[in-house]
Order: sequence, then structure tokens, then C-alpha cells
Amino acid sequence: MKREQTLDNYDLLHVQDLLRDPIHGELYTDDDGVTVTATVAGTYYEIQSLTEGDESDDKFIEQDGANGDFTIGRLGKGLYRVMFHTSFSANKGCIAHIAIFKNGTKQDNISIQRDIANPNDVGASGNCGFLELDDTNIIDIRITSDTANTNFSIDHMNFNLERIRLR
Repeated sequence: MKREQTLDNYDLLHVQDLLRDPIHGELYTDDDGVTVTATVAGTYYEIQSLTEGDESDDKFIEQDGANGDFTIGRLGKGLYRVMFHTSFSANKGCIAHIAIFKNGTKQDNISIQRDIANPNDVGASGNCGFLELDDTNIIDIRITSDTANTNFSIDHMNFNLERIRLR
């Protein structure tokens, strides 16, 4: 005997959401900027106090600008394109690294390095990569310096997630 599969109203709405609007989230900062102090050389510090931009419903992605992170919702798992672009400077010469973290672990495929030769020299950098994400995964962006007590000024930044495939 063949069993029929049916969709309830919630499932239908979910399918409509996926067809109409790719699952996505956005955190950013603009002219107001954000300051991050890297007190210990080689330790990554979260970039926080970001503005929450456009996002899909919290059942897919929940964004938290105050903490600078995204949490994947119960319907959000899949393959994501993770992107960031930023212009930033430091109060001293240093080698800066910015990386995406998943559940507290650095993702080497989405990171940059910038040599800041002169204090307060603003430069831009960005990266994009793919991550398999499950519900409850937390994604954030962090910065570090090879020199202790470095103050970074994040002048502009856009940090985005976009699901490109269901799992």
C-alpha cells in the first residue's frame, strides 16, 4: 500500500519563503564605526556592536548585532556563502588578521591578513567562502594583531550569510 505524503500549511509557507527569498542575514557598521582592542597579541577578539540589516525569519537565521553574530535557526541548516568586507585601521603598525569563526573555531577558508605599516592607515579587505551549517551553529567575525594593545577602528564593514543549498 502506497503512503501519500502531504504538506501542512507551515510546510507550504516554508517552501514559499525559500522560493521567494533566499535565506540570509546581514550585520554591518558604517561611518560611526566600531573599536576593538586586541590586548593580547595573537588572540582573536569579536567584532561587536554591529547594526542588524536585512534578515530572513528567525526560524532560519537569528542575527545579534550587539554580539556581532548569527545563530542558525531550526529550519536554517544548509550550505552557506559567508562574506565580509571591511575598511579598518590600527593605532600602531602591526599585522592584522580577520577571520570567521564557527562555534568558537576559526574557519581558515574565510580569513584575511593585512600588514598595517603606518598608524591610522585605513585599508580595505574582504573574503568569501562556504560553510556547512547546522541549527544552533553560531557564526561570528573576529580580529587579532601580532602586537599587544592594538586598537582597531572598524570604519565600515558588511558581514553576510546566504544559504545556497539545503541539506
